[in-house]
Amino acid sequence: MLEGAEKACLKKRCKDGTLAEFTIKHKDSFDQEEAEFLSTAEQQRIISYIICNLVSPDDEVIPGTNAKVYRLEKVIIKCMNLGIISRLYPLHQLEELDELSKAWYQSLRNVIKQPHGTIQLH
Repeated sequence: MLEGAEKACLKKRCKDGTLAEFTIKHKDSFDQEEAEFLSTAEQQRIISYIICNLVSPDDEVIPGTNAKVYRLEKVIIKCMNLGIISRLYPLHQLEELDELSKAWYQSLRNVIKQPHGTIQLH
């Protein structure tokens, strides 16, 4: 996941308060503990980046179609442009989503107490 964060040019907060693109080499410069280093939203962004940047190793016909994806062409982007794939949906960690749902629903009467930061991270 950390290699993906580096490839996706993910920006993280440094210990000095500035934002910088994440690099594995300078991982210790960033301001988060190992267990919580990448939020769910950041993990989803990394996975989306990796999926959307998958390229075809050779010229190939897309199964079930007459369409062709060419060598080094981005497969998902090509499929989306052709209408074969219409949307990509984020992955969810069900335990986190369940906890977020409970916190959100319990605070519906008071907008100020809603877990805005947690919602944004998810």
